[in-house]
Amino acid sequence: MKAEVGEAALTSLTQEEFYLELNRCLFEKESIFISNRINFLEKSYAESIAHLIVQDLDLPNYPLAGLERLLGVHPNSEKKPVPSTERTPSKIDSVAAIPTGLPIVSSISAQLNTALWKPDDSGIAHFRYHSKNNQSNYLEHYITTPGDIEVLPWEAAEQIINKFGFNTVKLQFILAAHAMRQALPWESTFTLKASDIIEEFGWDKNHSTSLPTKRNEVASIAYALSCLLVKAVWVEGRGKNQVDASTPIGRMWELLIDPHGQFDWTTGRIDEPDEVFITVRPGLWTAHFLNQAGSKAKEALYQFGYLALNILKLDPYHDELTLRLAIHLTLDVRIRARDRNPYEYRVKTLLEAVLPTTVIQEARQSSEKARSLFNRWHHALGLLESLGWQPDEVDQAAGFYVMPFPDWLELDTKIKKPRGWIEQWLEQRLIIKPPNPIPDRMAPLNASRKRQTKRMKSEPLAPLTGSQIKEARKTKGWTQAKLAGTLGVHQSLIAKIESGDRPISTELEPSLRELLSL
Repeated sequence: MKAEVGEAALTSLTQEEFYLELNRCLFEKESIFISNRINFLEKSYAESIAHLIVQDLDLPNYPLAGLERLLGVHPNSEKKPVPSTERTPSKIDSVAAIPTGLPIVSSISAQLNTALWKPDDSGIAHFRYHSKNNQSNYLEHYITTPGDIEVLPWEAAEQIINKFGFNTVKLQFILAAHAMRQALPWESTFTLKASDIIEEFGWDKNHSTSLPTKRNEVASIAYALSCLLVKAVWVEGRGKNQVDASTPIGRMWELLIDPHGQFDWTTGRIDEPDEVFITVRPGLWTAHFLNQAGSKAKEALYQFGYLALNILKLDPYHDELTLRLAIHLTLDVRIRARDRNPYEYRVKTLLEAVLPTTVIQEARQSSEKARSLFNRWHHALGLLESLGWQPDEVDQAAGFYVMPFPDWLELDTKIKKPRGWIEQWLEQRLIIKPPNPIPDRMAPLNASRKRQTKRMKSEPLAPLTGSQIKEARKTKGWTQAKLAGTLGVHQSLIAKIESGDRPISTELEPSLRELLSL
C-alpha cells in the first residue's frame, strides 16, 4: 500500500479510508506477496498452537489407546464387530407364526390399555389380567429398571408406561415371531437390526424424519419393552383342592440395545447411530411357566397362531380402531381355533374387546357419538378387507355381516336407520376370517375339535407314549417338523414328547391318534 499510494497519502488517510484501501489491496487485487504472507502466517500459527497442545497434554507420553479414544479414531483391525442378525419375517412369508400363550396376551393388553395401570397398596405400579377360566389365577405386570429386577413405584414407572402403545405391541409381535423361528424357541438368543424393524413398521416410507432418528425411536421402544415384568399367580385345582401354587416373576424380554456410530464426547452418547443392534432373549419366566398345575398352560408356549405382517404397517393415528381389531383378531383366532364357529363374532363383543366401555355407553346415549362409532367401525371393516381379511365364503355379497341383516347396515346405503338402531347393530353377527393362508394353516386345529368330540363317545384308549408316536411318525415317513406343522405346534414340543420329557396333553392326543392312525 505504501509503495502504491505513497507515504504522505497513506498517513493522511482517515481510519475509515485506511480500512477501505486495505480491503481493496487484500481482496480486490491479485497480490502474490500478500497471499504468500498469509499462508506463512497460517502455517506459523498452526505450528505454534500444535506445539502448545503437545506440551500441555504431554502427548509424547500419552498412551496410543488413549489418543485413539480422545480423537475418536479406531484402527480397522479393532473395529467394533457387527453382530449376525436375523432375516426380517416379511422377507420370508406374508404371515408369521406367533405365540398366543396367556403372558403374551396379557402383556399386549397391558401395553394397549395403559389407563388400567394402577398403584397398589404399596404405591407400586401394576396391571392385573385374570384368567377367563379360573378367576383365582391371574397375571400381573410391573415396571422395572434395566439392571437388577426391582419394581418401580408409580411416579417412576409412569414414564415407562406412557411409552407403551401400538409401537411396543408391534415390536413384541416381531420379537415373538423371531422367537418362534429359533431352533430352541424360548431359549435361543437372536439379534435384530433397528433398520429392519423400521422397514417392518413401514416407517421407511416416511421421509420427514431422518433414519438415525428412527433408529433411536426403535431403541426407545425396545428399552420400554425391556422394563416390563410379568408375575404369574397360578393355583392348582379349585376350592379346597388348591394344593399347589406358584408366583414366578421375571422380565417379559431380556434386551441388549447396542448402537453403532460416531461417539459424541460432549454428550457421552451416539446421537446419530449408523445402526442399532437389539439382542433378544425371551424372559426366563418361560422356563417356569407355570408349575405342575400349569403343565397344560406351559404347553401353550409351543402353540401359536399366525400374524398377518401387513398389519404392522397400519398407522395408529389414522387407523386406530382397525389396528386394535387386527391385533385382537390375530390373538383370538388361535384361542378360538377349536370353537364350532371360530370366525364368528358379534359387533358388541368385538367393540367391548378393543375399546373402553365408556365409548359404547356414550354411543348408546348420544346419537351423534353413535353415528361416529358406526362410521369408524365400517371404515375399519373396509380397511381390514383391503388387507386381506375375508367375509363368509357362502355369501360374500353380504360383506362381513351374517345374513339376514337389515338393509341400513349395507355400506354406502342412504336408507335411514330406525329408532333404537344401535342395539340392533351391536347384536349383529359377522364373520371375519384372517388373510390367506392363515385359515388353511389353522384348519387342522379346527378339525381336531371334531375328532376329539367323536373320540369322547368311544371306548377309552390306553395312554399314548412318546416311543409309539416316534415309531408311527417314521412309518409314515414324516419328519418332526412336518408333524408339528400339521398339528400347529413347534417341532421342539414333538421332540420333547418323543423323548419322554413332555407329557401328551388331552388336547393334543386325539390329533396325534388321528394323524398317525394310533
